[in-house]
This record gives sequence, structure tokens and C-alpha cells, in this order.
Amino acid sequence: MTKYTTKPKVLVVGDSSAIHTGFANVIRHICMEIYTSGDYELKTIGWFHMQTDEIVPYEIVPTFRDPNNPAFVERDKYSAETFPRVVEEYKPDLVIAVGDSWMVEPIAKARNRNKFKLILYVPIDGMPIPKKWISTFEQADALVAYGEFGKSVIHQRKADLDITVINHGVDIDIFKPLEDDVRDIVRKQFGGENLFIVGCVARNQPRKNLARLFKTARLFLNPYTICNSCGQTALSQISECLSCGSKDLEAGEAKEDVRFYFHMALRDCGWDILELIERFDLQGKIAYPKGLQIGRGVEVARLSEIMNAFDVFSLPTGGEGWGLPILEAMSCGLPCVVTNYSALVDFAKGVTELVDVAEFVTEPLTNIERAYVDLYDYTMKLDRMYYDDTEKFLRKWGRFLAEHGVQNDPTILTGKKFRDHLGGLARERALEFDWNKITKEWINLINHVLDYEPGSVRDKIADSYVTEEL
Repeated sequence: MTKYTTKPKVLVVGDSSAIHTGFANVIRHICMEIYTSGDYELKTIGWFHMQTDEIVPYEIVPTFRDPNNPAFVERDKYSAETFPRVVEEYKPDLVIAVGDSWMVEPIAKARNRNKFKLILYVPIDGMPIPKKWISTFEQADALVAYGEFGKSVIHQRKADLDITVINHGVDIDIFKPLEDDVRDIVRKQFGGENLFIVGCVARNQPRKNLARLFKTARLFLNPYTICNSCGQTALSQISECLSCGSKDLEAGEAKEDVRFYFHMALRDCGWDILELIERFDLQGKIAYPKGLQIGRGVEVARLSEIMNAFDVFSLPTGGEGWGLPILEAMSCGLPCVVTNYSALVDFAKGVTELVDVAEFVTEPLTNIERAYVDLYDYTMKLDRMYYDDTEKFLRKWGRFLAEHGVQNDPTILTGKKFRDHLGGLARERALEFDWNKITKEWINLINHVLDYEPGSVRDKIADSYVTEEL
């Protein structure tokens, strides 16, 4: 056991704790546990720092932000310049870096890397990962993956790399089911007391595959046609069966009582949301918050209220390193319809509807495979959430289910009964990921890497006070 005469110094590097991002959420919880323990000195370097409603009791050192020097701002985006300077000034015993491989690389390969212990906490949101990432991961004294998916994908590249798994967490006392009367009030704020609301909370970025959600929204809302001859369902109005050519058709009505709510910034690195609304003729069917900006979201209690207004949470993501909004929705007791791929499956399998992947598309730069969900399977799973009339649901989807090996079972749950059942299971699963439990795992790892026994320094300080008094 290393003998410390003063509290060990910990430096945490990543998104600023003051902003509203997934990384910031995680960093804030880890840092508050470190800070409130009283066993460490703590400082952070905050990428993209700005003033928001989030106030923390520890120091946040911002990266370079001078708009008159854009080249230097870009170079210091992930603290490549700020980090070595802070290390020389602060002299940390331990650095914890939270972010994607290319974000933490300047920390892992800093010129003064030999002056501190290093923990890397990195997301793996698809597979395979680039080989070059391994050279960054090898610099860590402890490499931490978010879940078993991430660990297994890294091991595909380097089987003997030592990896610790620490999950993300959720504030189960904030993200929780609201009482029915309170939920009704919130739904009225959305004009949705008599509507079926499908909600999505996500960044408007390419990896989230939001265009897939727009396409599915159109299919889900459409009037449909069932062929009485072969049982084939078309998710549109047709005059002749596309499968068998029969004109013996049955028309199904469009859904007029459905709204989608997209909680995201309209302006981001992803899609032109307003243009897609027009393209898929979804005017009046999709709501969104005005003025939401990257890093500047709503207060978490309000986000919980917004989620509680949904009947279903859905995200057709192309891959997640974890998927915090999915876990938060589960913690609110919401049924979720999400992609059957990547890290989210670790915690969502068995308590959510996982949508089949139709194909994988190799993304530029990383060559990671991104999932594209099957539009028919996606629509069917949303329909199962929607239709209280099980017979009607099976009439529409019976052939599709049979083709996928699912028996036409008239006793299956659909509609509100199914939503309540799945939402209850989701809440129970979310309780396993309480931040209060997970942050304790971080303290154990920190002490292991530092070879430090908490309390030993406090005892020395207490003894010194006694000696001075005597």
C-alpha cells in the first residue's frame, strides 16, 4: 500500500460538468462521488465549457475558447494544449479521461504521460473498432468499458488487454414514473391527453439514424391495405396486392390520434428536421422543443417530466456506447422500442422491444458497422404498443409474424396492457443501475489504481491536530 501524506490529486478530463451531454452527465456523477468522499483533491478540465444551470463544487478548467484564434481553439478542442499545462501545475496522481478514443488520445499520449496514473473510460458503439485505437487504450493503467459489449469488441482486436467494466447509471429518484394525475397534467402541456405519443430523446447526429424514425413514422401513421387472398399487408393504400396480384383488398384506416415528440436540437451535425417533416408529410404530427441547443438542454427533473408524457420511447440508433436516454426512459417506466445492436442490448434485452437489423452499413473514417433497422419490423413493434384491439393487430400483422416464426397467438398482450407490462419490467431493470451503486465501483477502482487506502490521510491529519493541541 502506497503511503500518502496528503490526499491524492485526481484530475478528470472530458465534457464540462456544467453542460448537458451524456459524457457530462457521467463525469458529474463520478466527480461528485470523488468530491463528497473527502478523500481526494479534485480538479477537472471541461471540454466545451459554458455557463448553464448545472453548478458543481469543484473546479472546471475550460479549454481555449478565443474566437480570434480558431486554429488554436480547434487544436485545444480536447485539451491537447491545456492538459499538459494543467498536469505541470496541478501535478495529479491520477487522471481519469472520459470520451471517445480520438478525444482521449491527447491525454493518453501526452508528453508528460509518465507523471500520472491513467484511467480511460471509453465508449464502444459498434464493431469492429479501428486497430489504431488499441495504441491509445494500451497507455491506460486501467481501461474501463461501459459494458460487456464494449469489452468483447475491444478484445476482438487485442484479446489480452485487461479491461474493467463499469456501467453507466441513472438517477432512479429523478427518472421515475409519475403519479397518474401528475402525468395527466404534463401530457396536457403537450396537448397530448387524448393522443398516443411516441417520444425520442437524442442528439441530432448521424449515428442516431433519425431518418429511419421519420420513415417509420410515415409507415406507422399511414392507412394500410390487407390482401384477403394471401394475407399480405401493405403499409399504404394500394389497388392491387403487390405479392399475389389480387384485388380482393381490405382497407385499414390511418392513425389520427398519434404524435411524435423529438427532444433534440434542430440544428446539429445530423438532419434538417424541418425539411424531413415536410418531405414525409408529417406536418402537425411531430413536435419538438424550440431553442434547444447542443450542451444547453433542460433541467433533469423537467426531462423526466417530458419522458413521462410519452406512451413509448423509441430510437432506431445505428449504435450506442451505452444509451443513457434509453435507460432514463426505462427508469421512468416507459416501454421502449430500440435497435437490437450494440451496448444498449446489455441492459435492455428482455425488457424492451428490440427491432431487427435489416442491414449494416460501414461508416466513413472508422469503418465501424452501423445498424439500419428493418422498417416493417419497426412499424410492427410500434403497432403492438398502439393497438388495444389484439385481434386487429394480428389481422394486420399475422402474415408478417408467421414469416418470422411467431405464432398467431390471440392471447398476446398489445396496447396499454403490453405497454404497462413492459414498462414495469423496464423500471425494475433500471433499478439495477442506480448511480449511487455505480459510483461506489468508481471509488474502488480509483483506490486500486492509486494503491490508496481512504481514511489513512484523514487519520494523519486528525493526529496532527491532536499533537498540536497537546
